[in-house]
Formats: sequence, structure tokens, C-alpha cells
Amino acid sequence: MPESSSVDKPLLLKGGTIVNHDVTFKADVLIHDGIIQAIGEELSCPSDTRVVDVSHKLLLPGGVDLDCHIGVADSFDPVADNYVSAGKAALLGGTTTIVNTINAHPDRSLISTIHSEAALRCFIEQRRMCRGLLYGQTSVSAIAAPLVAINSNDCANGVFTSSKDWATAASYVNCPPLRPDVQLSQKLLTHLISEDLVSVGSGHRAITTAVRATFGLKNPLKIPHGIAALGCRMIVLWRHGVESGSLDPCTFVKVTSTNPARLMNLYPQKGRIAVGSDADIIIWSNSFKQENFKNIFPNDVPNIFTVTTSSYQSGPEMVLLRGRIVVENNELLDDACCGVLLTSQPFSQYVYGRVNAVEKNVNSEYTPLSREPYMGNVANDAPVDNSDHSKEGYYFRKEYFDNMPKEALPPGQRKIHTSVKTAQPPGGSSNAFWMNE
Repeated sequence: MPESSSVDKPLLLKGGTIVNHDVTFKADVLIHDGIIQAIGEELSCPSDTRVVDVSHKLLLPGGVDLDCHIGVADSFDPVADNYVSAGKAALLGGTTTIVNTINAHPDRSLISTIHSEAALRCFIEQRRMCRGLLYGQTSVSAIAAPLVAINSNDCANGVFTSSKDWATAASYVNCPPLRPDVQLSQKLLTHLISEDLVSVGSGHRAITTAVRATFGLKNPLKIPHGIAALGCRMIVLWRHGVESGSLDPCTFVKVTSTNPARLMNLYPQKGRIAVGSDADIIIWSNSFKQENFKNIFPNDVPNIFTVTTSSYQSGPEMVLLRGRIVVENNELLDDACCGVLLTSQPFSQYVYGRVNAVEKNVNSEYTPLSREPYMGNVANDAPVDNSDHSKEGYYFRKEYFDNMPKEALPPGQRKIHTSVKTAQPPGGSSNAFWMNE
């Protein structure tokens, strides 16, 4: 996606309702040079400002996805898309920041994986095609359950893996596997509400059917696992979370945008609509209509949501990336911006703040307090211990360990010594057979 050379004009979003992770309010938003310049009502704008009426619509921060697998297909990570195709799918789904996951295999270190020859060739090829890349750098392994697991009740009850068509069944092999259990979806939503889960990632890993056949046609155990869900994450979660009443819009923003940005030390540059933040904004509309997400992914990349009969009535009507409109009416504009490399500092306080506080408290050295010696009188009347601590030298009596108190024993029952292992039950002795000859 080559970068446009046109000069950005001021843009005013008028009449919308801003939704952040902690507050919702109605205000206008003035954007210029890719930054939010002002928020309020009756704002003073330059004469060449473009005004977009967003009345009765929500303004959400652009989504941040921490669980993506993007690159060139090879024997170690056979994914099908690159940063260009993945970036387009992300923008159509309302995600403006994606973080690529680097898998370090047992025989390869993380540094060797990043600096491999294949990665270098991929980087050179991407630099030749465009002047920027859309990806981030991660330092935290955030909790990111695949969206299909959270919304498994939207799946067709296991029709994917139980299909008699090999291509259909192999296209939906994933780890963790697809689960059509509705109760699992509700449990995951409950964990989102209680903040046990702080972030929702797509688990995006697009793999073509041809690549799956190359690896696993003869041995199903070698089928590469992964599903394409980068452009579906926010739309599907809104329907099954917000529209069902399980999540409120603020919590939705928190788990899809704010918390991921905090994990990457990108907040409040990302994940919030505020003065000084990047103008990555989604105009969320309730008149949005999406049938099966076929416009998001290529035809050779199966999508789990393409076979569902559900239609989505809420979604991103317009998407702004650094103040530039890149998606309008569910269509990617021709002059869509390319991505830029985001640099962030490691050791986010959102993750390590509590850990550092605990370590500081544990490792703190307490200064010993010096006291003057006690020079007063000491009483001679020490308490007398009348308890008998004498121990039997050879054995312990069974009565010490009986489960039943002695007061509760029936009349006539003996106190049996520990050397006696058995006793006759009431009524006399018994034999192993019914009859004695």
C-alpha cells in the first residue's frame, strides 16, 4: 500500500459519541496532521476543514491486535499473507495496529528467527514494494484467545472438522481446536467482564488450502493449524458481547484497544481518543451490514465466518488511520495509507508495575531498631504448668487413638491393647463358611 503524497486537510467529526475505556460522552473531534487537535463542542476550525457528520454513531479508538502471524510461507511458519494483505484485512475490520508474533522453534533462537535469510529477503521485498510496513514490536506474551473460541456459538456446530470434504475439514484445523460449545463462549465472556482476560486477539494465521495439502495431505497430523480472523475480531465480539448484553461499549474498547496498547507501552498514543493521541478512529454504526466477510480475505484463504448464516448489523462504517480516511462504507479506499513501524519501550507498567512493587517490598532492607536494655524488676511468680507430659516408653495405647470417645462406648466393651489386632464382634465369632463339619 504505497503512501499517498497528498497533503492532509483538517477533518472534523461532528455530533458523534466518543467511547473510551473509562468514559462515554458526546463531542466533536478536530483532526489535523494525523493527531487529534481538539475535542469539544462548537470547535473553532480552519476554513478548509472537511466536516463529517457522525450523529447517532459511536467514535471508538482503532483496534489493537496483539496475536497475529504474518509473513512469507516457509517450512517453519507457512502463513499465506504479508503485511499488505493483512493490513487491508485489519483496516476493513476496524483494527489499525497489528503486532506480529515471532515463533521461536526449539532448534532456533528468537534472534536467529528474526535475522534469518528468509526474513531478510522478506524485508527487502517489502521495502521494494512500499516505503513502510504495518507491524509492531512485542515484548509481552499477552493473553490472546482466538476470537473463534470466544464466539464458538457462531460456528456451525463442528461442521468444519466433521466435513467429508478434506479441503473443508483441513481448512479449519486450529490450535486450540474449534469448539461449538456455547457454554465455553459464555465462560470466556465472563472472564472478560471480571478482567481475568485483559485482551482479545484474533489469533490470525492465514493459510491457503494448497499449503495445507502440501504439508498434511498424507499425514493429517502435519496439517498447519490456523484461521484467518484479523478482520472479524471486533465485529464478531461486538455482536456476541455488546449486543447480547454481556459487555458494555467501554469494556469492549478496553479489551480490543486500550489494554493491548497498554501491554505494548503504546498508550495513550494508541487505544484512546484524546487530545494528542493518534487519530486512529472507528466510526461505529448500527446500520452496518456484513454477511460473510468475503470481501476481507482472498478467495484461497478460508475464513471460519464465511459459512455462518449470521449477518452483522454493527460494524466500522468508516475507519481513520492517522487522520486519513482509509475505509468508507465497508470499502477500502484506493489511496489508503501504508503502515509505519511503531517503536515502544519494553517492560510496560501495566504488566510489570505490580511485579516491581512486590519485588521492591520483598527486597527492602528493614533497619534494625536499637532499644535501651530493660532495667526493671522481673516477677518471680511464673505460671505453673500442671499438664502431664509423661510419655510411655514402649508403646502407645489404642485408647489414645480410638475414633470413638470412651464415654460413647457401649456397656461391657473392653479397652483393647494395641497388640490385639482383631476382636470378636457382638454375637460371637464367625467362620469363613456357612457350615462346619
